[in-house]
Amino acid sequence: MFLHVMFFVSYAFSNPPLKKVTLQLSWFDQFQFAGYYMAKEKGFYKDVGFDVEIIPFRFGLDISKDVEEGKTDFAIGRETLILERASGKSIVALYALFQVSPLILIAKESSNIKSIRDFMGKRIMATIDDASEVSLKAMFNASHLSNKAYTFIEHSHNIQDLVDEKVDIISAYISKAPFDLKQQNVPYRVFSPSEHGFDMYSDFLFTSEKLIKENHDMVVAFKEASLKGWQYAYSHIDESVDVIFEKYNPQKLSKEALSYEGEELKKLSFYQTETLGKIEKNKLQRIYDLYNVMGFISKQMKIESFVLNNFGELTKEEREYLDFKGEIKVCSDPHWMPLEQIENGKLMGISVDYLELVQKMIGTSFTLVPTADWKESLKFAKERKCDILSLAMPTPERKKYMDFSKPYLIAPLVLATKTDKFFVTDIKEILKEKIGVVKGYSFGELLKLEYPTIRLVEVQSVEEGLEKVAKGEIYGFLDSLITIGYVIQKEYLNVLKIGGKIPQSFQLGFAVRNDEPVLLAILEKALENIDENTRQAITNKWVNIKYENGFDYSLLWKLIVVFGLLFLFFGYRYSVVHRYNLQIKKNLEVIDQYVLFLHTDKKGIITDVSQALCELCGYKKHELIGKSEKMLRHSDMSFCQSKECLSKITKNQAWEGELKNIKKDGTTYWVYAQISPTFAQNGEVIGYSSFQTDITDKKRIEEISHTDQL
Repeated sequence: MFLHVMFFVSYAFSNPPLKKVTLQLSWFDQFQFAGYYMAKEKGFYKDVGFDVEIIPFRFGLDISKDVEEGKTDFAIGRETLILERASGKSIVALYALFQVSPLILIAKESSNIKSIRDFMGKRIMATIDDASEVSLKAMFNASHLSNKAYTFIEHSHNIQDLVDEKVDIISAYISKAPFDLKQQNVPYRVFSPSEHGFDMYSDFLFTSEKLIKENHDMVVAFKEASLKGWQYAYSHIDESVDVIFEKYNPQKLSKEALSYEGEELKKLSFYQTETLGKIEKNKLQRIYDLYNVMGFISKQMKIESFVLNNFGELTKEEREYLDFKGEIKVCSDPHWMPLEQIENGKLMGISVDYLELVQKMIGTSFTLVPTADWKESLKFAKERKCDILSLAMPTPERKKYMDFSKPYLIAPLVLATKTDKFFVTDIKEILKEKIGVVKGYSFGELLKLEYPTIRLVEVQSVEEGLEKVAKGEIYGFLDSLITIGYVIQKEYLNVLKIGGKIPQSFQLGFAVRNDEPVLLAILEKALENIDENTRQAITNKWVNIKYENGFDYSLLWKLIVVFGLLFLFFGYRYSVVHRYNLQIKKNLEVIDQYVLFLHTDKKGIITDVSQALCELCGYKKHELIGKSEKMLRHSDMSFCQSKECLSKITKNQAWEGELKNIKKDGTTYWVYAQISPTFAQNGEVIGYSSFQTDITDKKRIEEISHTDQL
């Protein structure tokens, strides 16, 4: 009996009780809340210590008031949540799930209603909440349509009223009503505020200022677990639909309806962004200004107060800390280009661009503490000779003396080998081989823990490691794709290759001395305020070919030729042994993820396209394959350019030049394309290959320069 008691006492101490947390939904159960359901079902909330009660929606609730008063911990808010804040309620948004509101107006195509002006004299059915949404009002105002020009009818929530023409127009979510009408074969026309320039955020996760002050860590943990739930839900829509259908379905929605809703809402969540839950300061300010102009802001406010961490605005305590500190001492890796490098006493590389952005935000300078190698940088950090490491990944040993920010750079871990080696699909295949790693790098420590028999050879730098591979002293060298690709391009283009991809990746952020936790909070705020476009521009600046006195396209072309020869070699070997095919597949996956390319047949029909290009243009592979490559070409591309291209490739010659293309969402992007014919063994042209580099930022800079000159 005593042993049983001791077991339960021990279990209670090692497994503290979960904290009860409440989340109020803003509407009835459906895929709109799938991320929260999945965070609960998959244990993401439990992992951070929460027992979450998801409270169903009912009419008559004052949700923002309940959150402000502490009756509910967290809730989902509509697009007008910022107006609640402006009215004086102490609520704070943690993220905006939808980058564009799903709220639309919809009419039958047979009604001949083709524009907002055609709403004159029509019957519009909407909820009180929908009718009060600023996005709809702004759309009406832009078309000079007053509320006296139409008849308002309170929503019955029955799509049949539109089908039976009891009303002419209804408010709805784009993720639901179109599906219902398609099921009845009723053609319809959608009127979306976003198409008129009113792309409001919606479905904010929010909480109270009081809860943030009392338990900031809890709020951040709930936010991150919720986003993790949404990532899972969008990546596993079918599984999420099954869970909702079985457990959260009082409306008795079909699986087909839920799947349709999931796919449509995913588009809204990732509209013009890859960052889930993003709230951009400039966009929020524009939305606030619109509300203000339309007379909905009764009391002026700073938009920073509406968002968690205030878009990086520092607290009084944080400002006093920086004033006292005076400077922040930085240690870095002196030999890790293009990530970072010390040259002539100055730090250069990707990390510098982030440090400069953070420095501007916090108003405190970073001072480099020069070191001879990464091992010395770690030693200095441990001895508090530097306050932060500019790029580092957590390990059990480092956590003893450093805290770590969220990663601001994620880089796949790859293996560099000589070109005559087979592609490594599993690191277990090479445990008997000598593998180089830079001394002190995190993954060396982690690999030893996971694979105790691995034969690691420590070197002082990436350059030394790759040189040993080239000389045959070691089988391969492990490091980031960015770094290895950079050095191979510069020094080993025909000697070394990326010969394997490891499941792990570098998750690199700031490492911060753990005896000054306020510094970590400051840096986290600053990093959160660096938008996705800026991050991508920094990476492109160092990873893509640089623009220096013209664009060095020849370097990219050499890399492409090497990959092409590599693929041909493996393709030939396929006929000899099937195992090579698996190796090629793994190799292609790396290229597919990071190289912009497409292949067409002789008629210009796309036969293959890389995932990297799909992510750039916004299409999925199945939407492009089988279609003409012209669907990507912008309509105002100059004719002479296309004619020159056509003339060369029809003469079996390569062509290279700039192309203006169009994404799925209608926005434009520019690429520098190198197009060449592909041949069958008999010498006949069977299609064309196009390798591309994104030069959108370059073209924008040119446009700005031209405008400035005018």
